[in-house]
Amino acid sequence: MPNEIGLILASFDCIPKRLFDVVSGYIFSLTLQMKRHTFRAAADIARLDESRFSAFLNSPDAPEISRHILNRAARRRLAKAKRIDGRYVFIIDSTIIGRRGRQVENAQKYHHGSGFANGHKFVNFVLLTPSGVIPIESLPIYTKKYCRENGITYRSEIEVVEEWLSLLKDSSVLPVGRLKQALFLLDAGFDAKVIQRGVLALGADFLMALKCSRTVNGKQVKEFFRTNRRWLPWSTIRLHVGSGPKKKRRIFSIRTATKSNLKGVGPVTVVCSKTQSRSKKSTKFIVTSDSKLTGRQIVTWYARRWGIETWHRDMKQNYGFIDCKCSRFSAIEAHVNLTLTAYLLAKEKSTKQQTIVDFTRLRELKTFAIEFTKFGGAKRAKNLTHAALQAMEA
Repeated sequence: MPNEIGLILASFDCIPKRLFDVVSGYIFSLTLQMKRHTFRAAADIARLDESRFSAFLNSPDAPEISRHILNRAARRRLAKAKRIDGRYVFIIDSTIIGRRGRQVENAQKYHHGSGFANGHKFVNFVLLTPSGVIPIESLPIYTKKYCRENGITYRSEIEVVEEWLSLLKDSSVLPVGRLKQALFLLDAGFDAKVIQRGVLALGADFLMALKCSRTVNGKQVKEFFRTNRRWLPWSTIRLHVGSGPKKKRRIFSIRTATKSNLKGVGPVTVVCSKTQSRSKKSTKFIVTSDSKLTGRQIVTWYARRWGIETWHRDMKQNYGFIDCKCSRFSAIEAHVNLTLTAYLLAKEKSTKQQTIVDFTRLRELKTFAIEFTKFGGAKRAKNLTHAALQAMEA
């Protein structure tokens, strides 16, 4: 596995020779499953000094180098990407890396779930495929204070997504012809006219949750469904939603309004969906620009957006997405890009993610195999065994 990752990274031709062993060793350490990915663990795995990893991440060139590496790793996977039901499915969602401390750069309080969380926010752009998620890019959200201190133009979360969409045609993510077959899945946090117009400008379609304040046919969407009860009947659908082999059976009550007009966007189909299978019932308003989709298909497509939530959990638990404790934010940017690269390279193998214990045992077995081939191999292997036992008993 280390040699395999090294060969792939060497083919990218974007890593300086003086940094190749540091970068490849750090990325390989991120592919291993461990409780916490630290510089010390990376140093033990790559057999390099711990300070070399810290010096690389804190260098001014680290974010740019890591972005080039991620771009090439993503294009490698996108070339083999498969469609879901004949469509390329993009998901855009944000996640927070929790951090506290006076010395930590670019950290602030964000609304998260039912409360608030201190840390850094990243907007992740991924492509959903039948085999899983392919991360394309992860863009940071800079605070106003950090922008003032570093001479950066402040952009909100919506503006970051708007700019990414405007540059998507000229990028190498997908050809323009394939973008017309794309569907963008977003939650209510990205319900903005500029984003919806940006998706339509690509020739693609959007499917997203609406805020209650959005206007449909001259009324707020909540009021629109309340005042049109007679000609918008309820229908019950049953779906197996979720990710992985253990999908749950859920019951939804839906009302579908076709040929509606979303203010500032144009003709859309809107669905009012109520979850009936939970103890706490929830209501969502889902809108799509694709007029061919039925109410059942709209709810089914939106349920697939949960794939990025499980991907966030996998990245944080197994690939060290939140394990960088550097105070400099440029180091955290580089670390996030390298974790995405590690995920892409690890998913190229069909085998299960290797643990740090398995890697250590495999390296010891390889050492024994080499010692056995030398003159007096049995005695050499015996001495190694005694030394390992003494180290464990000490």
